[in-house]
Amino acid sequence: GNVTQFFYTNHQRPNEVSQIYSPRDSKLMTLIYDDRGHLIYAQVYRHKYYIATDQCGTPIMVFNQYGEGIREIMRSPYGHIVYDSNPYLYLPVDFCGGLLDQVTSLVHMSGGKVYDPLIGQWMSPMWNDILNRVTNPRLLHLYRFNGNDPINVGHAPKHLADE
Repeated sequence: GNVTQFFYTNHQRPNEVSQIYSPRDSKLMTLIYDDRGHLIYAQVYRHKYYIATDQCGTPIMVFNQYGEGIREIMRSPYGHIVYDSNPYLYLPVDFCGGLLDQVTSLVHMSGGKVYDPLIGQWMSPMWNDILNRVTNPRLLHLYRFNGNDPINVGHAPKHLADE
């Protein structure tokens, strides 16, 4: 068959893909992450790739085993790719560590959430924590990514009154 298989073997992070097998070309890709859950290394056959990511785990640069930059990716603030120096180098991990569907260009995030980086919104509303979101108008839009703040992903905003 032509069904790509994703293997999840990390028990501490069950949404982290560790290996990807593509039966069409019999390739097995192994992925290694750092302690924050950001992709740092990928291997296909004897080809070794080192990946530099931004603060939320989005790959921005890929280096080969000799330290040469072989792929540079520039994105809009919400993750849409605006420049890719080598789009033919397959790298499934995309915006904020989600998995890119190459056919639809949607990113599958942890917890079954699907995100569209072109429009910067979730494909289905985020109903969880709706009662906690009512108190913060910035988080009330249920389709917006991170309360319309793509830079501070995973960081709670601090105010002077909180200190």
